[in-house]
Amino acid sequence: MKELKGVSGWLWWFVYVVLGLVGVLVNLISLGAYFVSSPSLGASAILALITLPVAGLAAAAFTLLVMEHTAGVTVAKVYLSVNMVLGFVAAVTTPSDARGPKLVILSGVWLVYLWTSKRVRNTYFAKGSAK
Repeated sequence: MKELKGVSGWLWWFVYVVLGLVGVLVNLISLGAYFVSSPSLGASAILALITLPVAGLAAAAFTLLVMEHTAGVTVAKVYLSVNMVLGFVAAVTTPSDARGPKLVILSGVWLVYLWTSKRVRNTYFAKGSAK
C-alpha cells in the first residue's frame, strides 16, 4: 500500500480549495463586495479589519503548506480556530442566518482532520520532512 505522504487526497482538498480558493479568494472578493455595497465607509472598514487578517492567515497557511513547511499546519489551525470563533459570533448575533453554525461545524471538522490525519503527520512531521 502506498504511504500516505504529500499534498494529495483530503489534504490537497484542504490546501487548495479550503485555504486557497475559499480562504483567500472568497474572502478578498467578499471584501470588495463590502466596499461596493456598503453605503457607509465605517461598516466596510470594520469588515475589512476582520476579513483582511483572516484572508492573510489563509494565504500564509496555504503558502507554508504548499512548501510542506511544518509551521503551515499551525497557521492553518489558527485560521480554522478564528473561523470557528467568527462563526460562533455570527450564530449568536444573527441566529436566523445558517452560515455561522456551518462555519463552526466545517472549521471543526477540518481541525479534527489536521489533528488526526496520518497524511498530515507523515507530510509535515515525519522525521526528515520538517522544514
